[in-house]
Amino acid sequence: MTTPQRKFAGLAYWTLAQAGEQWVDLAIQAVQPLCDQGKLVVETNSPLDGSKELMLSFPNGTFIMRAKNGEGRGVVRDAPMALAVVLCLMAMQRKMPMLSLVDDAQLEFPRISQKFGLYAEQWDVTLELAELLGLAPGKQFLEQEGAITHLMF
Repeated sequence: MTTPQRKFAGLAYWTLAQAGEQWVDLAIQAVQPLCDQGKLVVETNSPLDGSKELMLSFPNGTFIMRAKNGEGRGVVRDAPMALAVVLCLMAMQRKMPMLSLVDDAQLEFPRISQKFGLYAEQWDVTLELAELLGLAPGKQFLEQEGAITHLMF
């Protein structure tokens, strides 16, 4: 007997639970450094059904998060902007612990490292975005505190 193939498998899955109405503001705060650098445009929308949408527009595509009553879930598809979306979601998690982000195996995404395939594929982009979002130490920090950092990791 063969196991049935799933119709869809995403690169990442997010869930927002009990976030309240402030989730959009917290999410925008988390990704603001990318907006300041012109790498991301954020828009919000409030459809008539009472939900809230957060649209993240990257140069290579748009990602939409939708939640109603502070609850939502969605998929990050394997697309050109997927790496940036995952990093933005990781930054949002720092402001919103009620946001869960897992991969296809239901495992949390690891910290920024070249050992993880998604990050390693575009390491220069990963490092640039991760530094801006506060997910990885910047070059200036590493130059000043590099010895301590290497001992820790």
